[in-house]
Amino acid sequence: MIQGGLFTRDFLLEGVTSEPAWRALTDARVEAARERLGGLLAPFARQRAPNEAETEAGLIFPALEEVLGWADWLPQQNQSAAGRLDVPDALLFADAASLERARPEPAWRRFQ
Repeated sequence: MIQGGLFTRDFLLEGVTSEPAWRALTDARVEAARERLGGLLAPFARQRAPNEAETEAGLIFPALEEVLGWADWLPQQNQSAAGRLDVPDALLFADAASLERARPEPAWRRFQ
């Protein structure tokens, strides 16, 4: 069952197959990703209830970098100048240049 609102059902079932990144996938790359994700998930199967910080450090962020190749991100960036309301787990950048432009800014301005 497909749930959530990030992508449309049609995109997930059909549209994604026309994307260049999808077309570039090989069986070997998919299998390597599956194996690496399995290696990241194995420790969690042995834990009763990993907390959010453990899950981010041991699964989410390694999966972003090692499996998806997304190395341009910063954790826990405030969205407002005062307080810690609406702090996402990570702020993802399109590329290294975007990340480097954002670094000198206060955390709450990095969203811009």
